[in-house]
Amino acid sequence: MPQSSDVRPSTQRDLMNSSQIELKSFRTEFLPLPFRGFINTGYCFLRIVVENNKPLFFCCQLPDYNGTSVTNAVEEIFSSAVTVLLDAKNERGEDVCSYRGPPSMFQRLFRSKAAIGREQRAHIENFVRARAIWVEHYPPGVGLAEQGSFARVVFTESGEPVWHYAPQPLLAAQLGIDEGLISADYEALSRWQDAVR
Repeated sequence: MPQSSDVRPSTQRDLMNSSQIELKSFRTEFLPLPFRGFINTGYCFLRIVVENNKPLFFCCQLPDYNGTSVTNAVEEIFSSAVTVLLDAKNERGEDVCSYRGPPSMFQRLFRSKAAIGREQRAHIENFVRARAIWVEHYPPGVGLAEQGSFARVVFTESGEPVWHYAPQPLLAAQLGIDEGLISADYEALSRWQDAVR
């Protein structure tokens, strides 16, 4: 399972200009996405969409699933999802997340190419995490709310998640996104176990 790279302190951000980071348009889905659960491997549905330099992550609890919930593992799933995005290639084989422009004179003089690469990746990771929109969804009949639920999860500076619940149409309007981006095919979700057999 992918692991999150070290995110550098804010002083590292001063070395690179975030205007040099580009997130190319991208869309992918994982049904199921394995993640590290409390006892066993957990599974969820995950959609990643990048539009206008903004990453959207839509994470769904699966029906007929009894492992660690997406709520209890949100930090683990988020870190894995960010790593997946950092390593992703688009349909043309290009990195979805890239750093444009040459290293600074300071970097060229005092850093190895490998160190510059690690610094750029850490900076891109900070950029993605700062701009990420994370939406958590429990389909109807799954979880505590019988009618299902939608929540935007915001991560504090210390990495703690905070849930903001709203009906799907309101949440989509608040986020300025198409409601379809935070919708799931419940019939397809119900067949998730076929992929892990």
